[in-house]
Amino acid sequence: MLYKDPKKALNKQYKVLQKYTGKDLEHWEYEPLFPYFEESFKGVAFKVLNDTYVTDEDGTGVVHQAPAFGEDDYRVASKYGIINDERAPPCPINEQGIYTKEVVDYAGQYVKVFIFICLWFLTILGCR
Repeated sequence: MLYKDPKKALNKQYKVLQKYTGKDLEHWEYEPLFPYFEESFKGVAFKVLNDTYVTDEDGTGVVHQAPAFGEDDYRVASKYGIINDERAPPCPINEQGIYTKEVVDYAGQYVKVFIFICLWFLTILGCR
């Protein structure tokens, strides 16, 4: 569980094992949620990055970076050397909104169909 403010935690029954600042976590590597682009960015991406635009004002203070889709994301990924002139941002969809071949499980599918399926699945699980 990752919360600075325990009052925001859904499960109030917990024990603090360790406390870290964002600076402490900087450069920590993590296992990506999805394997797409893992090989092409192994050892370069999938690390904790810090920037001043991320705060815990409206959430946990943790955000996902998508440098192909956001100005701040692009800037931060560039700052940390994840993307550069030789290594473009990973982009899982083409100009028509279709998943690319790198996203093997959904390649050729329209992105909005996948979003609908995820929302439906979350609803069935009672998470929505």
